[in-house]
Amino acid sequence: MKRKILLYVLLFVSITLRGNVYFKHLGKTDGLSQISVISICQDELGRMWFGTLEGLSCYDGNSMTVYKPSQDSVRSFLGNNVDNLVSDKQGNLFFISDYALVRYDLRKGAVLSSKAKGELSACA
Repeated sequence: MKRKILLYVLLFVSITLRGNVYFKHLGKTDGLSQISVISICQDELGRMWFGTLEGLSCYDGNSMTVYKPSQDSVRSFLGNNVDNLVSDKQGNLFFISDYALVRYDLRKGAVLSSKAKGELSACA
């Protein structure tokens, strides 16, 4: 009897403490650069970043901004394939783009550094 009461109490507590979960499907009609998403990351401002086979997409909850490779722009990088998205508390987004490590400054909105595959060194 005590087990049943404890089970009901735990069930009630878990249901009442559960937060509201909101999920929205995003696709090309919402501005996603490509439907094959390889990597997903949420930055410190709550924006969602999606690495795809055709660049990087950022969703702020209302609109999508797409970053595609280019040699002309400060906000760009080389390589289409964006993978392994990671953000840090200093306002940087790191990712791999065609075997190069890229650091994107979230506050400045600019690619600050890019290291080619041969320039990367291993950490012990």
